[in-house]
Amino acid sequence: MKQRECRTYSVVAKATDNKGDFSYNVVSNIVVTNSTASIVGAACGSNNSTLLYELAASKKTNATSYSWWYGSGSANGITPVSGDASKAYLSTGNYFSAGQVCVGINYNVSPWYASYCVNVAKCNSARTDENFEISSSIDLSNFPNPFNQETVITLPDTEAQIQVFSASGKEVISTTARNEFKFGSELGAGIYFVKVTFEGYSQTLKVMKD
Repeated sequence: MKQRECRTYSVVAKATDNKGDFSYNVVSNIVVTNSTASIVGAACGSNNSTLLYELAASKKTNATSYSWWYGSGSANGITPVSGDASKAYLSTGNYFSAGQVCVGINYNVSPWYASYCVNVAKCNSARTDENFEISSSIDLSNFPNPFNQETVITLPDTEAQIQVFSASGKEVISTTARNEFKFGSELGAGIYFVKVTFEGYSQTLKVMKD
């Protein structure tokens, strides 16, 4: 189900009789509706990733509760965001397949209840979580990955700004380092994105803690 955006047009109609005579008539205020997304989030996912989805703001008015589910495909589960159930995390798991992220909403006024869905495809192997762009503008190495305790990112011999984000986009580490950056013991299991910035260059690495 989609949120609708309306546009108004004028149409000129030509009428012709059996003698070949014709006339024109302008028909105004023809309304055409275009669909826009009711749920905002990643268009595709890969195995063992976490994707964030949010109900469009226009659908939240007078809403009292939300119920999220993943249908027509396989995923590890979908969980509302703590403190804001209009958003939800989709955990793809090991056997993710294309499907639909859906939400049902209860309202305290008419229409009382509505549900919306958005298609989620299986990403090509070259694509990553759409919240982060995995770039290769600088040459960094990371080992081991996946890791159990700690992992090390090899850095250039200059001070670099380090930011580590959870799969949901929350910054969990912010620091500076030179030559190497060792981390991971303070983190729980999951997928993380490490953004390294120095001298105008940046690169984001995807790492996983088992």
